[in-house]
Amino acid sequence: MGDFTGIMEWCFGCHCCESFNEYYNDERLKSTLHFHDGKRKIDFVMAYIETDDEDDDVNDRRRKVYEKALMRKGLELEIEPKEESQDQVTCFVKIHVPYDVLLAYAERMRMKMPLKEDRVDFEEGDDQHECCDSIDCKMCCTQPFRLENPELDDRDQDNYTAEFTRDKIEFFDVKNEDTFFSDSQRSRIAYRIMNETKFGDEKTMVGINRLINDGTYDCVYPLHDGAYDVDKFEIANQQNMRGLLYREWGRWGRWYKYQPLDAIREYLGVKYALYFAFLGHYVEMLFFAAAVGVAVFLYSIISLYFLDNTRKYFGDKIALYFAWLGFYTEMLVYPTVVGLICMIYSCVSLTTYPPVKEICDPSYPTYAGDLVMCPQCDRDCGYWNLNKSCVAAEITHIFDNNSTIFFAIFMSLWATTFLEVWKRRQFKLNYEWDLVDYDEERDLIRPEFEAKVTRERINPVTRRMEPFLSPRDRCTRVCFSAVTVFFWVIVVCAAVIAVIIYRIVISSVFAYNIDPDTLGAIGSYATPSLLTTITGSLLSLILIMILNTVYEKIAIWLTDLELPRTQIEFEDSFTFKMFCFQFVNYYSYLFYVAFLKNLLAGLPPNYNYFAGNRWEECDAGGCMYELSLQLVIIMFGKQVWNNIVEIVWPWAVTKYRQWRSAMTTQTSPDNMYTRWEQDYDLQPFQQLALFYEYLEMVIQFGFATLFVSAFPLAPALALINNIFEIRLDANKLICESRRPIAQKCSDIGVWYYLLDFLGTLAVITNAFTIAFTSQSIPKLVYYYVYSLEIYNERTMQGFTNNSLAVFDVRDFSSESRPALNPTGVDFCRYRAYRTPPSDPNKYETTKQYWHVIAAQLAFVIVMEHVVMLCKWLIDYVVPDRPKALQVKIKREHFLVHEVLVKADVTTLLKKQNMSLTSDATLESGDVISHQPEATGRTGVGGNSSLKVVKETTEL
Repeated sequence: MGDFTGIMEWCFGCHCCESFNEYYNDERLKSTLHFHDGKRKIDFVMAYIETDDEDDDVNDRRRKVYEKALMRKGLELEIEPKEESQDQVTCFVKIHVPYDVLLAYAERMRMKMPLKEDRVDFEEGDDQHECCDSIDCKMCCTQPFRLENPELDDRDQDNYTAEFTRDKIEFFDVKNEDTFFSDSQRSRIAYRIMNETKFGDEKTMVGINRLINDGTYDCVYPLHDGAYDVDKFEIANQQNMRGLLYREWGRWGRWYKYQPLDAIREYLGVKYALYFAFLGHYVEMLFFAAAVGVAVFLYSIISLYFLDNTRKYFGDKIALYFAWLGFYTEMLVYPTVVGLICMIYSCVSLTTYPPVKEICDPSYPTYAGDLVMCPQCDRDCGYWNLNKSCVAAEITHIFDNNSTIFFAIFMSLWATTFLEVWKRRQFKLNYEWDLVDYDEERDLIRPEFEAKVTRERINPVTRRMEPFLSPRDRCTRVCFSAVTVFFWVIVVCAAVIAVIIYRIVISSVFAYNIDPDTLGAIGSYATPSLLTTITGSLLSLILIMILNTVYEKIAIWLTDLELPRTQIEFEDSFTFKMFCFQFVNYYSYLFYVAFLKNLLAGLPPNYNYFAGNRWEECDAGGCMYELSLQLVIIMFGKQVWNNIVEIVWPWAVTKYRQWRSAMTTQTSPDNMYTRWEQDYDLQPFQQLALFYEYLEMVIQFGFATLFVSAFPLAPALALINNIFEIRLDANKLICESRRPIAQKCSDIGVWYYLLDFLGTLAVITNAFTIAFTSQSIPKLVYYYVYSLEIYNERTMQGFTNNSLAVFDVRDFSSESRPALNPTGVDFCRYRAYRTPPSDPNKYETTKQYWHVIAAQLAFVIVMEHVVMLCKWLIDYVVPDRPKALQVKIKREHFLVHEVLVKADVTTLLKKQNMSLTSDATLESGDVISHQPEATGRTGVGGNSSLKVVKETTEL
């Protein structure tokens, strides 16, 4: 039955079996994408549940008024009653936009459409190349990984484009009325009409979104192009873009292929295509870090060749998202390579590095593992030997060594290069997708804004009366929103404090109850410090996920309260709130571990206390390894959880609804499983679905840059995650969710500025992490200065003993002194530069302490200024718009003017020839001069005018 249905659906779609459609007039193929006549295409579907409640009578009247209003606007409707649906309660209203209505709204929405004139290619040598474009170059060895399906090649007409006007329709390339407008353009026009249509006399009773919010309709959605698991025959005949995208992009077996961005743009929109291009490039850049030999292979996986094809199915907005996602993934390859090189260096040098051997190797000449360390908590904790921190010392060295400084500087410059190259790539996509002059002001006013704002004024741009929110009212709403956001930031800080209290308490419990000698082989690893770090990080991750869920609802409520005028303003405001909260939620504990934990702990005998408990302190090896573990657990745990939520839950819900409908089909064979019902059973595509995809990647970008000096493998984790993320998102959009409404956008919006903020902040955090959290600076000071005083040569031997101060246990207060001291310890050691008990000014800072502080401050100042200067130079040297592309746009601007001038002259001569004899000529001195207002991809309007001027020459 499935194969028969697929064949018949193709027949209806290609209009080649009209006689067959007439024969099956009664037993029509209900999986068709057309009305019952098999000719009119379904551009949109409205679904609602019909019940016998009194409230449904009100909704029924509203639906009748609204549907009649749609028909008055020229739309054609066809209703499927509930008796023919699978669940016997859901009704479907199918909408078709006639060709004349498409033309009218294409002109009103100023859509760019192709002209008849083919684009003129540049002569060889005209194109200009810049050295900064070399990052976009692809190697010939990537040929096996390119998409070879001819249906994805050159899908766009190679024509100039101009804003559509009906009075010049003969100049546009209208070969077929059915194909002149793409599916995404048809759905955009239909959705625009549905949002402008009133269903009552009140001013606020307008738009389909208002009806959905009121429960009049359950949902609205455009149809997918049939099933995704179709055979090659249907794909070869270009009848199913969904099947084509699934076969060439959404399947896991195609993970190594380029993304068809042009098809994604056409099907989902620019926003998704740009996101995937960005992520693909990001993965590509990360992959070189995994392995140089495999780098070329993965580089081709998320490369940008043929990415333009992605936009055809989903529209501009979604295509832009996929473009961004692909680019972001591509760029991650480079820091992954460098990070792996740093990790390899760390592992190789681990067995020969003196500070590690001094703790772990008893045979080393300057072995310090038998040094007795001061207790890490009051009374319940005892004295312990330094060799118990051997694992911590080894982990610390892997993430904290000489290569850390280089990698931190590299990542700071990488973040800037990444954003600058993205701006160039984004401009190229804008040119290719006719988005150079896209005007955000064309967006519709949100129905909620119109419904709640009572005042009106004339829009200075459109000169039309529109709802107006006074500055005073807006300021009041924004201030209330800001106060609420601040309150929830305080709640997050309270959660961090709760985790700190847990760590303080549990560290004492572990220290008192766990005896490493009784744990056998794992005793050397299961130290109280390590167990406290792991459990505390897991608790922090759980609290983060819970608070995210709660705050998301608060942020939506606050944004609605602010009454943003357009959907873009709504998304920008919501983005800022969610980012502020998630920034504090995800990164606050990392900042605490990196910069505050050791500072707040205090030193013996003057420990600091919080809630009656001694503040926790870092391991003898420093806070670097704890920061690394915290970063790994939160970053990895977040990625795993997000992927499970994105795959398992939607898949389970969709399969259940499809199974329920299939069972109904078996019990009632007359009620066939229609195309619109199949899409209805899919997961609804939420309006903010794309927002959460961007937010996930931006938070990941923060993990990969802010504290990358503590965990050089963060870009590698991001790369691996993003390789899966691209296919997960692709499969979700193609197979598990309803087709989203195609939307326009020219860039990734406010996300770019948030990425730039994180990139700039990364310079500061990494500088302070290396200077104050890591042991790199103290080791350099010892190597270049104090080792000469001890050994008469520069060496790292003796650093461990040099960095540990001596404390007399008799100076402990009664609260801090350990309850048991079976070995009779008189002195213990702690990490600090302090004078010994024998010194007249005991426990005071030494000269070496001030040398280290001076070196740390100098490093922060020098690194910040040098890196910031390099970032500014990169920003200055790399232009946002490639020079060759600017020349190309100017050239096309000129050629489009020539095309329209020629067309206008031809039209004028035809009109004159109709009124004059065949041998009549223009009066001597009449010359036609043109005042063009149209262009192709450069963004000038699509109207042109002519005027006749007296001259001395003959036309």
